[in-house]
Amino acid sequence: MADKVLLLVRLPTTRCTYELRVCVDLTVGEAATMIASLVAAREERRYLPGDDVGLMVLEGEHAGRLLEGTASLRDFVCEGMVCDGTLLALA
Repeated sequence: MADKVLLLVRLPTTRCTYELRVCVDLTVGEAATMIASLVAAREERRYLPGDDVGLMVLEGEHAGRLLEGTASLRDFVCEGMVCDGTLLALA
């Protein structure tokens, strides 16, 4: 599954973490929107995603960094910032 990355995505409002396998060819914006809609379906009445949802790194040397929405996830994988098991937050 070289074209996908396993992400751990935390929803700060509920502190729930979701494990999702995402195609690295998606832009961060596309991935964030898809993840937000999946989480919203799971967390009815507790989470409504906004139009400008994004992804932020929560651990490691890049903690607190917001991933640029127009870049592909592959860019961040190649950079070493995102890999299987990276903990991100919906921001």
